[in-house]
Amino acid sequence: MNYEQFQGYVKENVTRVLGEECRVIIRKVLKNNDVELDGLTIYENGSIISPTIYLNEYYEEYGQGRPPGNIIAEILDLYDVHKDKMDFDVDIFKDFDKVKDKIVYKLINAVQNNKLLSDVPFIPLLDLAVVFYYIFDSTESGNSTAMIHNSHLELWNAQVEDLYEAAVRNTPDILEYDLRNMDEIIREMLVADVWNSTEENEEFWSDAPYDRAEVEKAAADMISDIRDHSIQMYVLTNKHRMNGAACILYDGVLQEFASNKGNDLYILPSSIHEVILVPAGDDVTKEQLDSMVCEVNQSDVEDGDILSDHVYIYRRDTGRICM
Repeated sequence: MNYEQFQGYVKENVTRVLGEECRVIIRKVLKNNDVELDGLTIYENGSIISPTIYLNEYYEEYGQGRPPGNIIAEILDLYDVHKDKMDFDVDIFKDFDKVKDKIVYKLINAVQNNKLLSDVPFIPLLDLAVVFYYIFDSTESGNSTAMIHNSHLELWNAQVEDLYEAAVRNTPDILEYDLRNMDEIIREMLVADVWNSTEENEEFWSDAPYDRAEVEKAAADMISDIRDHSIQMYVLTNKHRMNGAACILYDGVLQEFASNKGNDLYILPSSIHEVILVPAGDDVTKEQLDSMVCEVNQSDVEDGDILSDHVYIYRRDTGRICM
């Protein structure tokens, strides 16, 4: 099947399983960096909101040999798991006072989002933009969200400044920041990988002399061997690891960290989900870090997750972020 035929196959079979009373719609959805994806939405029992399931990656998996029936089953499972989380009184969304406590912000690239920014309220920040979204549900497993559009402002008779005021208050509380040394994160990943491997292959590891403490020590030794400790890196994100680059806007976070390090900070835009903080010093230059960010964006970051191709600087004497 070509891609259009694949979309038709998915829509037809999802409708067949759920029944003709369900409306199954496939539409273009504009995502970050003006990336367009094809989202499948299922409306049943008169509902007017529903989770969106994107088909683009499923088609890639189909092209790699995944059975289409298996894909249909997963889509139906996803819908079944998430549909109840979308239980929401849409009348509430007509009143700004009833939604303002769950409006938060995120950071995106202004240049790469021309199309999106023509339709959503935003606050410019250097070559970035602060945009706003509503969180329906926030749990450890993730968030159900909806982007705030210009049409919402008209409905609410509100201004972008009202959104910003609400989001400044809400975002740090709803999406608490997490700031940790890069070495600590790598060590946790290595330990988890090794420990999961031992549990999955108990027979192979049954005679091995390792316990968890030894695995953790081995991971720390490995990091010491491979990391250039002349450059200390720290990862800043939020507790959900989603849209966490916006944590650089949280009141006092950069200021306190820069004061503790006694230096300005380089801000490496790892993605829209997190940034890497590097205390400024003689060990590394902004040009070197710019090159690193560009290389990683080209090779390791999805197009829709890229925040910027260059490094920012936090000046602790002024408390401002600059390019």
